[in-house]
Amino acid sequence: MEGCLDINMPKRTILHTTVEFIAVFGFFIGMGFLAMPLLEIISTYPWWAAIILGLAVLGYLAADFFSGFVHFMGDSFFHESTPIIGNAFISPFREHHTDPEAITRHDFVETNGNNCLASILILPIAFLLLPLYPLVSAFIFFFLLSIFATNQFHKWAHQKHPNQTVQVLQKLGLILSPKRHVLHHTPPYHSDFCITVGWLNPVLNRLKFFPTAHRILSMVLPNDSSY
Repeated sequence: MEGCLDINMPKRTILHTTVEFIAVFGFFIGMGFLAMPLLEIISTYPWWAAIILGLAVLGYLAADFFSGFVHFMGDSFFHESTPIIGNAFISPFREHHTDPEAITRHDFVETNGNNCLASILILPIAFLLLPLYPLVSAFIFFFLLSIFATNQFHKWAHQKHPNQTVQVLQKLGLILSPKRHVLHHTPPYHSDFCITVGWLNPVLNRLKFFPTAHRILSMVLPNDSSY
């Protein structure tokens, strides 16, 4: 699929752009309101800080896996013309393989809008669970924060000259690095799908997770024959 430009690829619509803008705004508002009771818990019970730090790491890992699975689905199944999801969700994945540097030309909303749109659908669950299961809500908070950061990290991994702070984080392996991500853009393009930080890619590659998932899902879903 790499390098095969689809001239009929659907374009972004004003409606989609508007929805993304609202989603980004709503995401930050919702996450701000969720952060306040979590900070209050830490201030009231300082020993919970270590537990919540552990949940932050778990949320980061969960986001890495989730980003990989969504990336795999977007690369492998359906088509840009698929109703409802084609233009909004499948097209960006296919565009990325025809023009990997396109993401570096996206503005903040276009880069992060889809992830915010998905995240605000999950945020209410965190609020509902907060009174009885605050640690679950804390995990959801860090998971969604990591999901939000995923496309930004992905964008930086494709930029030729990101700022120095980003470069340091990439070299430390704390966010997705160009060295790690280039493996996904190497033929046959069927591995290293995780794009939050990429920590899980070696494990999933060794387990042949995505080839196995592709064989199973191809039985029920329309798939990209180039896989």
